[in-house]
Amino acid sequence: MKKLLFLTATCAILTAPATAVQQCVALDASVNGTSYVNPGSKAEWSVTFPNVTVRGIGVCGSKSGSYKDLSDSFTTYDSAAGFANNRYCWCKMISPAVSSWVLAFAADDADYCAPGCNGDCASAVSNSSTFRSAMFGSISN
Repeated sequence: MKKLLFLTATCAILTAPATAVQQCVALDASVNGTSYVNPGSKAEWSVTFPNVTVRGIGVCGSKSGSYKDLSDSFTTYDSAAGFANNRYCWCKMISPAVSSWVLAFAADDADYCAPGCNGDCASAVSNSSTFRSAMFGSISN
């Protein structure tokens, strides 16, 4: 009987699905990043802090606002007629947690937003405690 229980338990353990590991990290808005990657025209940026690397994306959209404003959503145009409105650079942290969109800057022209948006997101997260406070404070559970 003990052998049967042992075999059943062993089989259950071996066939059980893998589970994700969750780790808590402190995101301290008062601490500057130690380095960041300016991805140029690539879609993802990253900032290294002493205890964690933060990754995110930057997108140019038409929703206006002021530096460090928050938004859960906004519109971006891919048509030629609407493209001129995509001059607001919005940044979102995607790892280790997901934040709201945070406005980094408004370009004078949509042609200037896209090439610099991700680099400006990375720079703002790395160097601006005000921007980090807005982003880290908007983390969803």
